[in-house]
Amino acid sequence: MDRVAQLEAMLHRSGATGKESDTAMSNGQRKPKGGPIDDALRASLVAKRERLELARLAEQAAWEELKAEVRVAAEAGVSYREIGEAIGVTRARVYQIVSGKR
Repeated sequence: MDRVAQLEAMLHRSGATGKESDTAMSNGQRKPKGGPIDDALRASLVAKRERLELARLAEQAAWEELKAEVRVAAEAGVSYREIGEAIGVTRARVYQIVSGKR
């Protein structure tokens, strides 16, 4: 989770929202192929990459929290069928989560 906090801080510091428009394409002009990348486009690409990485880290953290909660429910005696129905997976998948197979 420390990496998630670092990425969020970097995004806020840079002020990049990922919503920058590409002015070279919007006014009908085309940039020649193979030329250097302009600073605005580079910043936009970096911001979008960082947002994607942040989303992936957040997804992984949420998945780990869900797996931990499934294990807690199983230890409390809740049936695998009921757990599976609650989270939308099969009993076999609940078994895999609880046993640590996947």
